[in-house]
Amino acid sequence: MNREINISGFTLIELVIVLTIISLLLFFSVPVFKNIQIFSNSTTEVGKIFFLIEKLKKESVSENKNMSMHIDLSEQRVWVTTELTEGEKEDENKNKTEKSGLVLEQVRVLEVMFIKEKQYDQNECVIKFNRNGYSDMAIIHFKDEDENDITIIIEPFLLKAKLVEEYISFEDCI
Repeated sequence: MNREINISGFTLIELVIVLTIISLLLFFSVPVFKNIQIFSNSTTEVGKIFFLIEKLKKESVSENKNMSMHIDLSEQRVWVTTELTEGEKEDENKNKTEKSGLVLEQVRVLEVMFIKEKQYDQNECVIKFNRNGYSDMAIIHFKDEDENDITIIIEPFLLKAKLVEEYISFEDCI
């Protein structure tokens, strides 16, 4: 009596090979997903400022330059300046000041709070991002078109800023 046994399924070797291929794909794709911006409204002005803060934190370290974000409360304008190196100081054409920057129309910057009291120069606030990876501790308060409160919290040693859809003070952060 000659019977054929029909067994369907996968062998252990086939399963190990498939799991190895999947884990290699995940190993190389997860770092790519870390750079994807999760904030859904990156086209709004608050979203642009939020990403500008994170960009300045990263670029100040990678370019090894001190950078500053200026917020003019009277004109509702945001721009960035970069510290000039010795060679750039000699050649004024390389000044990386973007005076035009972003003019806020859909939101209003109500105030910028610092952990240490700072004096503003004609309603201009300056948040500094150091080449060593830290920044000023600051809270930026916005009002959008619908009169909703929005707060961006910048912490000195964290790479990511926090976005909160309510009014937050330093006491609430602790």
